[in-house]
Amino acid sequence: MIFNYLVGNADAIAQRINAAVIEVLNQPDVQKRFRDQGLTPVGGAEAAAFIAEETARWQNVIRTANIRLEQFGCGRPPRPEEAEPKARAR
Repeated sequence: MIFNYLVGNADAIAQRINAAVIEVLNQPDVQKRFRDQGLTPVGGAEAAAFIAEETARWQNVIRTANIRLEQFGCGRPPRPEEAEPKARAR
């Protein structure tokens, strides 16, 4: 399992949250709970490296297969002129 922090937050805040998460993840009882569920807790640089590797890997797969979100009904939201008209209140 990966705990990642959202991009765009202040470095000091991110560092405090990261330190707290790693402290919790390193507790033996927390590790046991994760492992009992078949999960491996990771955080910090290890998580960032995993995310970077997986992102590169899946970007390549998606580009090679020419996969588009629209194929799954997940495309961009409709433009105002494309939206269905709202029903009038009576």
